[in-house]
Amino acid sequence: MSLKEKVAYIKGFIKGGGVTEKNFEEIVNLIVDALDDVASVLEELEKNQLDLEEYVESIDDDLANLEKEFWGEEGEAVEEEFEEIECSNCGEMFFVPIEDLYSEEEIRCPVCGKAVVVGEVEEGGDGKQAS
Repeated sequence: MSLKEKVAYIKGFIKGGGVTEKNFEEIVNLIVDALDDVASVLEELEKNQLDLEEYVESIDDDLANLEKEFWGEEGEAVEEEFEEIECSNCGEMFFVPIEDLYSEEEIRCPVCGKAVVVGEVEEGGDGKQAS
């Protein structure tokens, strides 16, 4: 029985027969049972609230780190140039930082996950590989 149903039952019980010496103990037991449910619900809500607070703090920290990374220490946007390239495996277009095109590390396609063969980047930056 839900908490609302228990309270409605208690109300109906009291309205139906009133409080008498005979039913007083039963009414008190019903009320204590309902209060026990209220305490359990409040305890669960408090736990959920604390979990949410921790989660929001974590998101806030992550956002602060992203802002610091994007805006830098001085509050100016950190500019990073990107080049659009085509995956040599699946043909999808995606952006990579220009310095990654000239590094020794392989570039992986975010769509198919395979290593991309990168040719020379053409002047004009249209992102297509030179033949």
